[in-house]
Amino acid sequence: VPIVVRSLNGDISVRAVAPSTVEVVLEPVVQRALQITVVIADSEPIGFARGEPVLSPETVMISGTANLIDLVDRVVAPVDLSGTTVDVDLPVTLQVRTNTGAAISNIRIEPPTVNVLIPIKQELYRRAVAIAPQLADFPAAGFRVAAITVVPLNVIVVGTLQGLERVGPAVTVPIS
Repeated sequence: VPIVVRSLNGDISVRAVAPSTVEVVLEPVVQRALQITVVIADSEPIGFARGEPVLSPETVMISGTANLIDLVDRVVAPVDLSGTTVDVDLPVTLQVRTNTGAAISNIRIEPPTVNVLIPIKQELYRRAVAIAPQLADFPAAGFRVAAITVVPLNVIVVGTLQGLERVGPAVTVPIS
């Protein structure tokens, strides 16, 4: 294709154009529909569990040159759950990846973002439980226990809601 340069200003003239031509290669654009894969970048905190992700939409159309589309292995929606203790419901920008996980550019994704809903459920709970000292014997005649000091006053126990409902005070081994 020849390159033509014209001056919009009458006081400026074009003496030479280098290069005088360029080669243009046209490649056909192809399309392919793909299912979206959610990729969790970091896990939810201990004591919480994530449910199955729900995507809207679940598939996208990718388009580009045939040589680039042939490299595509999957379309991913990356989501970071670090520190998340509530349901995640957010728009996520999609990425196109090869089978080795490398990102591919110059591919159009339609739509470019999807809504991802990931339910987060608390499975383990914490509860403070009082420490109850257990006396093994009564003091000898003429003596009495003036005070019992407990340090710490309570402990934190972790478990399911059903398990924590059955937990009473933490009783010590018998103290003589």
